[in-house]
Amino acid sequence: MLQHTRPALLPARLGRSRAPRLQRWGALLRLWRQRARSRAELRELDERLLRDIGISREMARFVGQKPFWRP
Repeated sequence: MLQHTRPALLPARLGRSRAPRLQRWGALLRLWRQRARSRAELRELDERLLRDIGISREMARFVGQKPFWRP
């Protein structure tokens, strides 16, 4: 059996900078932190504010209990 490899791609992969990957991870962590804060704030809103934004208490509870990594 002939094994297919791509030696031409290997040097390019090894030469990539880690900065873009770290930037993506940083952006993801910021997004997760913002979701966690927003959901905690949503759980704390009173009935009047929920009515103003058109969300029921049940919906606020449902969204507020979602884990930060879920959209």
